[in-house]
Amino acid sequence: MRSFAGNLTKKYQSQHLGSSAMRVGVILFGNGRLLPDGSTQAATNVIGLTSDMDAVRAAIAGTQWQRGFTNMAQAFALADTMRSEEHTSEL
Repeated sequence: MRSFAGNLTKKYQSQHLGSSAMRVGVILFGNGRLLPDGSTQAATNVIGLTSDMDAVRAAIAGTQWQRGFTNMAQAFALADTMRSEEHTSEL
């Protein structure tokens, strides 16, 4: 999966006509565990939104299988936070 994701980022073009065209972030969400208080462990922000695809590939390559359950709700919540922070920083 790491190899696939890393190779996929090679298809993205972060610049278009000299301007930033897009950003990518990496979230690790296979780390799900139930915590003592009954909540689910949060997803991990591996790298925030960036147009630096080399940094994204390095971040992906540095991840390890967490052996937890796939906590998609936490992944979507963190993705929304990343997007909101990006939007706020643009204001």
